Amino acid sequence: GGVRSHAILHRGLVYVGSDSGNLVALRADTGETAWTYRVQGAITEPPTIHASTVYFVDGTNAVYALGARNGAWKWQHRREQHARFAVAGESGITVADDRVYVGFSDGNLMAFSATDGAVLWTRNLAENAPEFRDVDATPTVIGDTLYAASLAGGVYALDPVTGKPRWRRSLTNVVQLSAYEGDLLVSRANGEIHRLAPKTGVSQWRVDLGAAAGPPGPIVPLGNRLTFTVPRGGLYILDGATGRPQGRFRPGGDVSARPTTGKDGRLFLLSQAGVLYAFGANESWIKPKPTHPLSSSPGRGLIH
Repeated sequence: GGVRSHAILHRGLVYVGSDSGNLVALRADTGETAWTYRVQGAITEPPTIHASTVYFVDGTNAVYALGARNGAWKWQHRREQHARFAVAGESGITVADDRVYVGFSDGNLMAFSATDGAVLWTRNLAENAPEFRDVDATPTVIGDTLYAASLAGGVYALDPVTGKPRWRRSLTNVVQLSAYEGDLLVSRANGEIHRLAPKTGVSQWRVDLGAAAGPPGPIVPLGNRLTFTVPRGGLYILDGATGRPQGRFRPGGDVSARPTTGKDGRLFLLSQAGVLYAFGANESWIKPKPTHPLSSSPGRGLIH
């Protein structure tokens, strides 16, 4: 099947999920398959690796834990879907202090023991919303606080041990949460990006890209700049301190893959036309280096 999940490289293996429900581990040096694990739903979010375990979610409201080297099953948890209407997409997984945090389409955020999958706590982030309760933004930990959001309920700062709320901002339709220089970046489906103070939730800046181009994708910091893609808007670069736009690149078609940065400061972008773009560390953001077609089929994932 197709690939929408971002690939993860860890200790010589590349892990990537597919729309057909396969989590595949490839040997980075040869491309050979080390192991494959099949589940019922599409895997659209990248897996998370902690210690010797790879964790991932699928489109059936299920979370899985496998041995990272051999794909052996360790534990899983499936939550029933109770919402009348749900938005396509899933929350990714965050692991911190041997706790696994993941959101579900019924508006609940759950914490599990990373070792055996025991449920530590459950927190409803959608209050009494009758529909679109989804927790689709991947939770993130900054310092001693866990941040999460539901489409209907807004952004929450939580105690990571108990799940008790510390503050809430009524920013609805949140699709991405990111940490940057100790602050919280919040991306909304309407094209807005907010930088919030982590202790209070007070906004440091807000930028509005408009809803027409689609929701902003995952934000990838590059020095003092923020890079991300918008499906019909291309690649954006913002100043991290002010939120002011610093550049934009439109490849001539849609983009769904997140940008990837190299150790030398270069930026790589894969378009849905199957073209890989490379940007130099210090050059203009508008003019990419020569492009390299990867295939005749749409490119939707990026292995690095």
